[in-house]
Amino acid sequence: GPDMNTMATGIGSFSTEPSGAELFINGEYAGKTPLLRELGQGNHAISLSYLNYHPCDTSITIVQGEKQSFAARLERVVTVDTIHPKSAAKPAPEKEKRGLLSIFRKLRREPEPGPAPKPADRITKHPAYIKAMNDMKFGRYATAIERLAPLVSIQNAAPESKSIVLEKIALCYKKDRRFDKALSVYTTMYEFVESRSKKDNLLWEMITIKIDRMQDYEHAEMDLVEYLIAYPDGIWLSEAYIRLAEIQYLLDKPEASARTYKKHIEHFAGSQEAGQSIYALAQICRTELDDCSRAIQWYTRLISEYPRSTYKENCIFWRAECFSRLGRSKEAKKEYQHYLSHFPTGRWKQAAAARMQAR
Repeated sequence: GPDMNTMATGIGSFSTEPSGAELFINGEYAGKTPLLRELGQGNHAISLSYLNYHPCDTSITIVQGEKQSFAARLERVVTVDTIHPKSAAKPAPEKEKRGLLSIFRKLRREPEPGPAPKPADRITKHPAYIKAMNDMKFGRYATAIERLAPLVSIQNAAPESKSIVLEKIALCYKKDRRFDKALSVYTTMYEFVESRSKKDNLLWEMITIKIDRMQDYEHAEMDLVEYLIAYPDGIWLSEAYIRLAEIQYLLDKPEASARTYKKHIEHFAGSQEAGQSIYALAQICRTELDDCSRAIQWYTRLISEYPRSTYKENCIFWRAECFSRLGRSKEAKKEYQHYLSHFPTGRWKQAAAARMQAR
């Protein structure tokens, strides 16, 4: 290789979490992270792009004869860390009301409408339950579980009482970061709970634990498919489509991911979440499926249906790149001009200008 002691160059080492992000140096595509690149000394503009993550724009300073490391943790665009309506895709008004009623009942420990159950509040007045709540308050989760476990098998206990105790045990396991144990408890609850909205929320809780806490993507994929089949009007339906598409992408199933995004777009046409799915689908077509014609169609649809989308700038630039890759030079040049006129200080301005000069 070149002798860096006699040349005004250094080495840039680029890595990201997650890896596989598209790296642009001074507007020119350099490859996917992790990556080593010899660069001239001085400042270089760095841009990173990754599907469903916020782009990262920064710079790196190369010193002659030295290696400069650059590492970035990219921030997700869509994520659900906990089962809470604020962190989920906003459902339709009717579904939102059902979801909120379910959550409010859960918080107040009220039963679902229907046949009057046996009073569940008896279990909350049991001395062991009261002591366990105090243990939880002070972070003594293992002790709380020891106190709560015998209450599950109390004779003639109402299912609602058993459910309350199991929920507390699962919460203790989660707080203690024993997610496999929490998952086992939720699985037990899912088998005997009869309330449809309760089962809906339990399955979603199990899915989020497998994805966000255990990175068990294979089983999460199966659970997400089950959710979509079992709860076609579920509280988490929109989020389930998005998460399934993301998981399929992570499992290197781009065709399956594209089909799932398309179904989400069809089910939730016009919603903000559908706009995000259109962009993700366009990116998959361009980067994974090497289908620029389909990518152009989806970029065009996003620009048309979501003129104020935060993805509009990227859509115009990547549509120009797709025209260029297809050999449609006139359309590419027109699109680069379109980009520069609408985004003169945009993140792709250098790349667009360079493409214009090269033609």
